[in-house]
Amino acid sequence: MIHRKQAWWQALGKWNLLIVNYSHFYIEHIKVHHKWVGTNKDAATARYGESIYAFFLRTVPEQYLSAFQSEEKRLEQLGIKAFGWNNFVVRSTSIQLLLAGFILATLGVNVLLVYWGQSLVAIFLLEYVNYIEHYGLVRKEGEKYSAEHAWQSDTVISRFSLIELSRHSDHHLKASKQYQTLDSHISSPVLPSGYFGVFYQVLIPALWFKKVHPLLDKMYALK
Repeated sequence: MIHRKQAWWQALGKWNLLIVNYSHFYIEHIKVHHKWVGTNKDAATARYGESIYAFFLRTVPEQYLSAFQSEEKRLEQLGIKAFGWNNFVVRSTSIQLLLAGFILATLGVNVLLVYWGQSLVAIFLLEYVNYIEHYGLVRKEGEKYSAEHAWQSDTVISRFSLIELSRHSDHHLKASKQYQTLDSHISSPVLPSGYFGVFYQVLIPALWFKKVHPLLDKMYALK
């Protein structure tokens, strides 16, 4: 939804992120990830040999900082101070803190912990998807993005249950493209299995590396 051009679609996407305390993802994903995917400047690209757990601990704070720096740069060009209500990251973080305070004051600490717990699960699942979508794929700085810089899967269950999320390569070629029109690319690396199968492999790093590293090694050996 945050990729749609219509303001109301974007608003719904921002709201979805807000209620799981991850609003800054709107800025980081649109302004940074799509521009620098596969390069060292992209905090959301998992490195070769990096486990899901190491990735999660690295990417969450790095993406927040990346989003803030993106907003800081934008506001500097407008002659506006970075720390202020005009900064989307500052504004959305403030709203999230106010919401947490409201929950604590009205519903108590246990409800607040449950609220934060569901946020943690949602954020982990989101970053798990980021992890498998670009794991180990490298794009040199200045190199144009191609379908080779994102993993895809055309398994039926993944395609239909996740509304074409698994056709991620095409999404990066044109981010505003509606999900039902996303295409498969023959040049894209293919995941060892569908998203649901990969999920359990990723949770056991040694198993995931055993499955995915031969595919990466073969792909780069052919270049």
